[in-house]
Amino acid sequence: MAPPKASRGQSLTGAATDSPLIRLAYTLVHDSGGGHPNPGAEVDLLFAANGEAFLYLADANEALGYEGTYSYSGGQLSLRIVSSDFEADATFPLSLTALQVNMPFKVFSSGKGTSLWDRETPDLVTGIMAVYNAAMNPSTSSISPAQATDQAFAYAQAWLGSPSPGQVGAYSTGARRGLQQALHAQVGQCTEEGEYCITGVQDLGNDIQISYSDQPPVVVTLWSFSPSPNAPAELTVNSLAGDPRIYLDPEVHQDSEFDPMNRTAVLIDPTYTSEEPGPIFRNASTLQKHHYRVTVLVGKKATVEAIAAALSKSPGLVMFSTHGNNKGQLMTASVVNAKGKKNKAGYTVASKTAYEQYATQLKSEGLASLAAYEGPGAAKAYWLGVPDCSFLAFRLPTECTFVVGITPYFWAWLAQARHVNFDDSLVVITACFTDKYSVLRKEIKAKSYFAYDDAVSGDFADAVEEYMVDFLAHPTRSPEEAYYNLLRVDRTRQIIYKEDRLLNGVLGAYGSSASVGILDAWGWNGSVWVNYKTSGWLSDKVDQAQVWWLLFAGRWDRDAFDGAMALKSCYTNYWSQGKSTFTAPFCTAANAGLPSNTKRMELDVEYAIYLLTGTRPSGIPLGRLPPRWTLDD
Repeated sequence: MAPPKASRGQSLTGAATDSPLIRLAYTLVHDSGGGHPNPGAEVDLLFAANGEAFLYLADANEALGYEGTYSYSGGQLSLRIVSSDFEADATFPLSLTALQVNMPFKVFSSGKGTSLWDRETPDLVTGIMAVYNAAMNPSTSSISPAQATDQAFAYAQAWLGSPSPGQVGAYSTGARRGLQQALHAQVGQCTEEGEYCITGVQDLGNDIQISYSDQPPVVVTLWSFSPSPNAPAELTVNSLAGDPRIYLDPEVHQDSEFDPMNRTAVLIDPTYTSEEPGPIFRNASTLQKHHYRVTVLVGKKATVEAIAAALSKSPGLVMFSTHGNNKGQLMTASVVNAKGKKNKAGYTVASKTAYEQYATQLKSEGLASLAAYEGPGAAKAYWLGVPDCSFLAFRLPTECTFVVGITPYFWAWLAQARHVNFDDSLVVITACFTDKYSVLRKEIKAKSYFAYDDAVSGDFADAVEEYMVDFLAHPTRSPEEAYYNLLRVDRTRQIIYKEDRLLNGVLGAYGSSASVGILDAWGWNGSVWVNYKTSGWLSDKVDQAQVWWLLFAGRWDRDAFDGAMALKSCYTNYWSQGKSTFTAPFCTAANAGLPSNTKRMELDVEYAIYLLTGTRPSGIPLGRLPPRWTLDD
């Protein structure tokens, strides 16, 4: 059972805990019967927050966790971890100052016996990773990555509020005078040399950021995309899918008024490792057929330097698929060659050097202004992520490379140093949690902007990207229409357009990690953000189904403008007056059903025309009208 969720998005310095064991762990040496870990493996006893304990078995490539409970009082440890493979249920004396201890149970065999353990003092980074990996690999239950992150964050808070290893002797004897004052002075949160003093931790959704008083923060990256749903939806085919008019595109339509001025596209995915062409390459091919100059940055090619160069051209379309978090930070393929040496402060002891080396690297690439750029509070335009290069907690490899990401202020740097703007662009950020808060969206300021406010399934996210490109490749279609139809498929579970089939087998329950319910869509009109979910087509100003049908009918004419005029004529001459359309077959077929409120239907017609041609409707204020963008009109 996962503990109560910690407060997300807040910077915390931790809360004091009554257990000094948070700062300790034990690694198995051997059982009394001779059983011991294999070479290159380890068995650890971890103490997490809220009285949770883990027996953690790991080598470099895999791990297994057994979850239980513990309490410590009066020098006695009560430990209970019971499963079909392992059982420890005992209360016994435990000296917190002893470097080796015996425990009254065996790990590798059943029956009476003891086990010998070495005491460890995990640094905060090591502890966070170990608790997360242990929680994600339980032998008796299955939890989500988000729940495991909650456990790791609760551990981080407890770690900050617990006595340092040097204080546990006083703790074990009950001498606790002045402890709170010492904790507030950060005793035990710095190295012995007084460096790398930790000032707080912050839950970023799928990352945990550690802040320091004397260096930039580091990010502990725990997981990226959410798993696919266990029972993805099988969509049914709506009868309209067989109507040939569904596949009609106007041959004559608006000129390039709503197309981006710069017909370039940048498609980015640092996480792409497949040797087979996937959705990103299919998207590139579709865009090239529509005369876009396309830059694809996948895998190791998606470095900060390459991303900066590609975005410096103010592309008309950007799709960025990667690991992200609720601070709007996005992972790239760049790495820093400064290695994380394992010592009392963990990998983070090398992060100051890593930042310095990366700044030097940026300068050598002609990006000195990026290295020097600072946002509010001296926030950098890039961040370093502590790598989880092994499942081992204490017998770690001696070297592990830092990964590099970009912060929202990278986009502010683009605007200031490279004069980049996305006022005429569609930007899709495919990364977990990045629209939980508005910081990234506000720095990018794209005319049309899509991002997720929660954890998202990778398969679903890929399908949405491909859906949008395929859908928008039809003339007169806009991102607002793509969003509405994504939402229609999610809620009805029915296929009408051929693009709808891309969602078959990947949709989960509405509001889940594989749902349009977590996909946000915004339009920047130059002064305010317009939320697609509450504006325009999805506002309370129009009948959504009526607008869909009117737009469908408006495309029956080969000329989009003529189709729009035909809809207007039907309203003026028939629908607004409640007249029979018996002598006007188009008007009969183009109406989804005459509403009693003819004034409202006027706006329905105006809005369908807006979606078709871009002619602004009179009844919707600018602040609730998503700006129109087209891929190729």
